[in-house]
Amino acid sequence: MKSLFVTDIPLFLNETQVRQAFFQYGTVIKCKLTPKKHYYNGHIQFSSADAIAQFNDIWAIICLGNSLLVCPAFFLKFQRDSRKKHVAILASIPKNIKEADLLKIATQVNAKALNVPLFVNSYKPKPYVYLNFSSFDTLEAAKELSVAFRGKGLTWHPPNEAHTLCHVCGCQGCSPSVCSLVLH
Repeated sequence: MKSLFVTDIPLFLNETQVRQAFFQYGTVIKCKLTPKKHYYNGHIQFSSADAIAQFNDIWAIICLGNSLLVCPAFFLKFQRDSRKKHVAILASIPKNIKEADLLKIATQVNAKALNVPLFVNSYKPKPYVYLNFSSFDTLEAAKELSVAFRGKGLTWHPPNEAHTLCHVCGCQGCSPSVCSLVLH
């Protein structure tokens, strides 16, 4: 199999940009983007099956500062699902951050992929990042670490708490109407 599935492609990226991001991994012979909700899903085909083998261990790539989640097309459902099984949120990241800005943190905590979700209406980044881990043990070890970005401490949360995080500052228990960042 010479194909790769790509998800979470922002709508402001085009096929040429996505194709170019994959050229470092091999010769891309096909790149097709399909709209899915507020993102694109992509299908990348390489000229050689050898190019796909490296994506057994690569879970995401950076394209113009944005993280694109990748998965070999030949993976079975349980293999695809395993890439979404161990996830945590790091909250309180500053505004207008792209995933590329957070790569050092992802490496520090041994995350395999990261994704800063975008607001549907404005398409601006939310103040938190999802981090995907290869195992429960790796996830738990990461949560034991104190993590900061640009001198500001970040907080760990399970994914089901995303709806409780302030959309302005990313803090739990804060709301946009009383957020200290809005009031300044």
